Amino acid sequence: MPIIDNARDFGRIAAANAINDVYAMGGKPLLALSVLGMPINKLPTEVITEILNGGVEICKEAGIPLSVQEATA
Repeated sequence: MPIIDNARDFGRIAAANAINDVYAMGGKPLLALSVLGMPINKLPTEVITEILNGGVEICKEAGIPLSVQEATA
């Protein structure tokens, strides 16, 4: 987990780390799947949105399609 105060940067770092893990194992990322578990009663939805947006940015920069499924409670 990256230790950082900016939610968007947190998402960017987390996504970059995950993509890097695939390359480190000799793979080539074909698709990214966004799975997120956050305590919605403790974090504002705006913060969670910024985390996801950071991940989206990295996937776009890397040319990797991102699949996102909106959760329902």
